[in-house]
Amino acid sequence: MASGVHEHLIAQGAEAGRQGRKMARIHVVGTADTKGEELAYLSERIAAAGGEPVRVDVGIRAATVPVDVTASEVASHGPEGTAAALASGDRGQAVAAMTAAFAAYARQLSGCDGIIGIGGGGGTAIITAGMRELPLGLPKIDRLLPDGGLLTGALHEIEAGPTPSGRVAVHDGSALAFTAFLMGRLGPGTLLWCRQPSGASDAPPYAPALAAWFDPARLLMVVARRDEDLFWAMEEGLRTSGIAAVVGETRAADPTAGRRLSLAAEKNGVPALLLRAQPAAPQSVCATRWRVASAPSSAPDRARWRVELRRNRFGKPSVEEMPSWLLEWNDEAHCLSVVPQALDRSAGAPRRERLVG
Repeated sequence: MASGVHEHLIAQGAEAGRQGRKMARIHVVGTADTKGEELAYLSERIAAAGGEPVRVDVGIRAATVPVDVTASEVASHGPEGTAAALASGDRGQAVAAMTAAFAAYARQLSGCDGIIGIGGGGGTAIITAGMRELPLGLPKIDRLLPDGGLLTGALHEIEAGPTPSGRVAVHDGSALAFTAFLMGRLGPGTLLWCRQPSGASDAPPYAPALAAWFDPARLLMVVARRDEDLFWAMEEGLRTSGIAAVVGETRAADPTAGRRLSLAAEKNGVPALLLRAQPAAPQSVCATRWRVASAPSSAPDRARWRVELRRNRFGKPSVEEMPSWLLEWNDEAHCLSVVPQALDRSAGAPRRERLVG
């Protein structure tokens, strides 16, 4: 595990240096009472690779190594308070309380480029609770999603929407860019991209452009001729260790394949993303469905996307008929933000569709 993270961070650090970005800030989580040495070793390897490790203790007894975030601080985020995790005489209850506390702690993290954990049975249960959701770093959107983030063990759809001219352009890369943004929010691991070319002029994603969101060296590209081959490759990827996310770029909509992908994603805790260059029949089992279209930008280095959340299966209901945001990507700062409504000239446009729950 440490070797893979080490190699990933070397590549990520080199890419960050070339683009003038800060090094990756990785939260290293573990039970510092029983896995103190392992926690320290993993932190040292990340630091040696140029990353910035943040040691987080989720143990229920005294730590054996120095940490940056104490177990008491993590436990304070739990619904039952610190005592439930650290002063309970029942180990099972203490682990359950710390599990809920770490999930709440992880949801409020900011400035975090990834989470990696190390632990035994109890430690693994605690740590994985904080990895089931992927916060987008956009509070206005995260608050509608289940537990404040995109479910990692689920199927999600991203489709291209109409441009300001009213047409869906095959060359519009906004949906692809939003997908790359989501992939860049994930921690270390291989990013499996399965695609089915739509024609002779169709080209694969441009690696230098993807570098704005993640290191292209992490990308493993699979080209399939048939729909069933693409779905098979996606499912196999979801079941393979070391895969951080699986993307399927296709226009096909197969309900049976969709159910199989959803089950594989849920079982292995790996997100599956269906990317569609054109609107297609929706997958009824997807956890979220997004429609993304280009919008007029404010500057050459600030691309804007109109993003609609068209399905939010496990999230909170929205008071709006169709939740929609104008997002702006700052290429210099490497961050995505919601454009304030006062600056969104299309905010008053009527929307007749309702969010599917």
